[in-house]
Amino acid sequence: MRKTSLALVLVVFIAFSLAQDRSANHIRNAEIRFDDSTTVAVVEAINRHDLPLADQLIHTELSRNPLSLKWLFLRSMRYYTDIFAHGIKNTEALAKMKQDAERVIEIGEQRLDNDPRDLTALFYAGGAYGYLGLASAADGSVFSSVGKAKKGFNYHEDLIELCPQCYDAIWVRG
Repeated sequence: MRKTSLALVLVVFIAFSLAQDRSANHIRNAEIRFDDSTTVAVVEAINRHDLPLADQLIHTELSRNPLSLKWLFLRSMRYYTDIFAHGIKNTEALAKMKQDAERVIEIGEQRLDNDPRDLTALFYAGGAYGYLGLASAADGSVFSSVGKAKKGFNYHEDLIELCPQCYDAIWVRG
């Protein structure tokens, strides 16, 4: 199940990249390419559970750009794979996943304060809120989980309104 969901993430990233190539709405080029070889290698490493390789590649990219929404989000997803890896809740992985998701939201919302039409920030902040909702559910907080998921849904609604061809946001919000 986890391999399937992570493989679908790669499909979502590629779809987002292709949609962004056709859209001229305030895009930061450094953040929109999801079909590059490094991103593919990271997603494949996560799928194979080769987490040292995924960690190394993500670390390298974050050392180049510590404010990268994409790489912080991917690191959050990497930790998500470990939350229930051995049938028990890994609180350390959960804490790291939350920390990265919260950082994505912080940076994304700062960017949205400057430019409410920032498609990249809408995409990643929405996704990060979704992952925080999953983290809250793992902690047993249903009300917090629903609230965070709703915020993520709202960001993806805004994204779809600005970029109707951003099919990945439609897919993510289900």
